Formats: sequence, C-alpha cells, structure tokens
Amino acid sequence: GIYAQYSTPTINGNSITGNSNYGVYHYDARNAPEIQGNSITGNARPARLPMSAVPGPAAGNTLLPNTNNTLEIHGNTLSRSLVLSPDLVYYQVSGTTTVATGASLQLEPGLVWKFGTGASMTVDGALRAEGSAGNEIVFTSYRDDSAGGDSNGGGASQGQPGDWGRIYFSDTVIDFLTRLDYVSVRYGGSSNQGLVYIYRANISLTNSEFRDSSQRGIQVYQASPTLTGNAIVDNAELGIYLWSNGSALIDGNTISGNSYGIYAADSVAPSIHNNTITDNGTWGIY
Repeated sequence: GIYAQYSTPTINGNSITGNSNYGVYHYDARNAPEIQGNSITGNARPARLPMSAVPGPAAGNTLLPNTNNTLEIHGNTLSRSLVLSPDLVYYQVSGTTTVATGASLQLEPGLVWKFGTGASMTVDGALRAEGSAGNEIVFTSYRDDSAGGDSNGGGASQGQPGDWGRIYFSDTVIDFLTRLDYVSVRYGGSSNQGLVYIYRANISLTNSEFRDSSQRGIQVYQASPTLTGNAIVDNAELGIYLWSNGSALIDGNTISGNSYGIYAADSVAPSIHNNTITDNGTWGIY
C-alpha cells in the first residue's frame, strides 16, 4: 500500500485495497497527521500508524474488513481528543503512547488494546475507559490470544507477566474525566512500577481486574484515588502499594494471590473497608 519511512505524509481520500501486507505502514513513530477519508480494506492488515495518526470516527475512514483486523500503533504523543470503538484490535507494537495535557482518549466497551515488549501508556490529560459487565475493556500482552485473537501473527500463545510496561497517570491528569471501570489490565509490570502507577492523581478505578503483573498491581504515590469493586490478584509482589502521603479509598475489592495484599508506607492514611484479602504470600495488610 503506502510505506512511510522517516516521513510524515498526509494520507487522505485514498482507496487502498488488495495488498498482500499492510494498507499503510509507518516505519517509525513520527508526528504524522490523522489519516482521513480513506478506504483501507482487503489487505493483510489495515495499517501501522504512529499514535498521532490514529483516526477517530469523524475522520471518515473505512478500515475493515482486512485479513487481520488489527490496527498497529507506534507509541508517540496524542495531542487531540480521540474516541476509539471496539471494531478493531489495537496493538501498540512499541514505545510509549502519551495522552498529552489537555487531550483525551476515550475507549468504548469491548475494546482490546495490546502492548508489545516494553510498551507503555502515559496519561497527562484524560483516559476514559468505561466498559460494562461482560463487555470489559482489555489492556493486555501482545501474546494474549484470549483477547482479540492472534494479533501479532505469532501462532497460539498466552500472555506472561512482564510482557509490557505500565499505564502511568501523572499529576497533570484531568481527574474528573479519567476513569477505569469494567477494565481488565494484565500481564504487564516490566517497568518495575506496577500495571498501573498513579502519581499525584485522584482518579477512580472501579469494577476492574489488575492481575498477573511481574511486580506490583497498583502503585499509588502521594495520591488519594478511589479503588472499589476490583479484583487485584496474582501479582508477583504487592497487590496495592500506597506510598508517601495520600488517603486512598479501598472498598469492596478482592485482593489475593499477591506477595503482599496492601502495603502502606510513609505517612499514608488510606480507608480500607469491606475487602476480601486472602491467600497472599506474606501479609494481607502491612
């Protein structure tokens, strides 16, 4: 189709079909513009794009059917607001996707987002990921064929702890617009800071699961998030790590199969109510 190497083409209004590989392929993560008004169908895969070029519904593209309906992404900065539907699987092959200050990324129920080795997401603006019971949003490993099928084309495989990095919420996050609800986050932790790292951001994580990290499940630094109704299970080290001030609300969660259930350190004052904390390797609450 179209191959872009060390370049930032404007790709608008094309019919790209019948190619034996990608419809559009960006070699690297340059700040290319959003693709618009294209019909990209009947190819092996629709596209590999930098995050800056990933289109929303208003861009007027047709991106399926293709043989493998996976949109591949090089992590870079998203500086606009973007809504993504679950029609495609999103596979971030490399780098860090950063939702810039003032920008927002909204993911619709049922969407699957996979991360390649070492890939991560940083939220400086807003991330709104609201699934529903039985139609959860999934953040997982590129090897996890149980969600979205064989997206990387490597044959049958399953995710492993540490396959990818983390989702990081910074101190510039728009708290009231940022929420994870009915979300599954699994098989990350290679950054040694957990599946989810909340840094001075008072956000809500509800009705979700955080599991199979190679290190911590949720790490909180100088923040007062709301953690309710979650399953935080089978993480290699700490289920929840609260560090350096803050007053998190931890209510109605299942916390099991971790090394420590909840680890609270350095002047934190959490409210811990109505949780089921069982079968952790050492302490339930330390």
